Amino acid sequence: MLTPKEKPYLEHLHSAYLDLDRLVVFLQREIGSGCIICRSHSRERVLFFSEVEIIGGHARENDREEFRLISPDAVAEDFTKWPFQVCVHFLDPNAVYHWEKLPPFLSQGNPLLLNPTELLEFVEKCVRESFSGLLDITLPSRCGALLFFDRGRRLGGSYSWGRGGLSPWQEDFEKLVAAAEHEGHAAVGALSPGEPLRTPLVLAAGGVAPATPVTAKDGTGSCSIETG
Repeated sequence: MLTPKEKPYLEHLHSAYLDLDRLVVFLQREIGSGCIICRSHSRERVLFFSEVEIIGGHARENDREEFRLISPDAVAEDFTKWPFQVCVHFLDPNAVYHWEKLPPFLSQGNPLLLNPTELLEFVEKCVRESFSGLLDITLPSRCGALLFFDRGRRLGGSYSWGRGGLSPWQEDFEKLVAAAEHEGHAAVGALSPGEPLRTPLVLAAGGVAPATPVTAKDGTGSCSIETG
């Protein structure tokens, strides 16, 4: 299931020791808006909240690629029914509604391993071809981003060094490109809502290899991009 790339506000929690209603009230007071992500070995649930309301939920069973929209009451019921590992992400007030309304996405083929020039060309191709969906970008250091597009317009991104879940700033995109230049390449997957695209998003240039799993250079899986 798609989740924000940013560092969680809280993590390593367990549903057995949590009261979901009290957790939501606490988070509304502390951070205002965000999402509570619940994972087990066979299912995932996400609950989205703003400062004044619980907005909605997502659910995915681990034998399915796509998620479905469910009510907050359904998330609360499942929270008491099964054991979950729980983490919390802060989302900006506008971003939380964007995330809650995301449609189920389908992968548009295997991820590509792109050098920095190819990465820029691929983003430009998304704009030219009025792509709607997202690019999931992962660097060898495990830093990365989700870039959101609507009919060719880049709406913003969720960056592993960022905050809020939907940064509109060009500075963050440029930092992503600079990180790719420093690390040599990026694994890029394209996802779009609904049926697969009639014309897959591929680069015309040859020699672009499918991505293989990447590991952090220091072996820790941590992100070390300087944010200034």
